[in-house]
Amino acid sequence: MTDLTEAVRRRLVVEAAEPTAENVAAALRAEQGLADSHTVLRVIEDLRRETTGFGALEPLLELIGLTDIVVNGADAVYVDCGHGLERADVRFRDAESVRRLAQRLAALAGRRLDQSKPYN
Repeated sequence: MTDLTEAVRRRLVVEAAEPTAENVAAALRAEQGLADSHTVLRVIEDLRRETTGFGALEPLLELIGLTDIVVNGADAVYVDCGHGLERADVRFRDAESVRRLAQRLAALAGRRLDQSKPYN
């Protein structure tokens, strides 16, 4: 996620606004002034990946033969496509980005993940 996308994400969180095209465009204008449609669409896609998709891991899901993805930190992502674990060319912005994705994935599985209950 780029710095601009992160700034828009924070602004939308503070304003409790959904990442619609209109809200993203307004947040972009507030952050940097005018934004072209390509920038708006890119930021919307980045936010979609983070809020409903698999974030930075999404491109890995298309790998042929993928059996496992292991995340061992923001800059330590590994995949297994049948040849053992190999480092992936994927990085998260920071540990908080990893934490948000893990919490969302756990919630999709009907589980809760937070500091008081690492997995329940």
